[in-house]
Amino acid sequence: MTTYSQRDPRWKNQKFGKNGTIGALGCTGTCIAMLLDVTPDKVFKRLDEFHAFSGNYIIWTKLHEAYPQLTFVKRVRIYDNADVLKNLPCLVEVDFDGTPRTDDRHWIVFIGNHRALDPWQGKEISTETYKPLLGYAIVKKS
Repeated sequence: MTTYSQRDPRWKNQKFGKNGTIGALGCTGTCIAMLLDVTPDKVFKRLDEFHAFSGNYIIWTKLHEAYPQLTFVKRVRIYDNADVLKNLPCLVEVDFDGTPRTDDRHWIVFIGNHRALDPWQGKEISTETYKPLLGYAIVKKS
């Protein structure tokens, strides 16, 4: 699995959805790019072509239309470590700054052995880097 940074100068200014840019709001799509081993610019372009955004949020059920090799299983808003571990790699929603009172949710990819891929940093990190863990999405690649 290739690790990508949403802030890579090659695509950080690319717009998507209503008015987002990959650099500012593209963590979820960059995580999907990692699952696919396709650069984020191409993933966002294709998701836009399939109208897979509501505002700047991915419409999970549209993933399969844009990428038939992906199957969206479920989106859960309460973190369950056992379920995440059964479904690695798994997209996990975290609080970006550790302050639950702010709305700064961020997505990373848990890959096992207490490791995750972070699209903000563009590198592998510990699963302990961001707290609290807020939820997850299971997206399977066939």
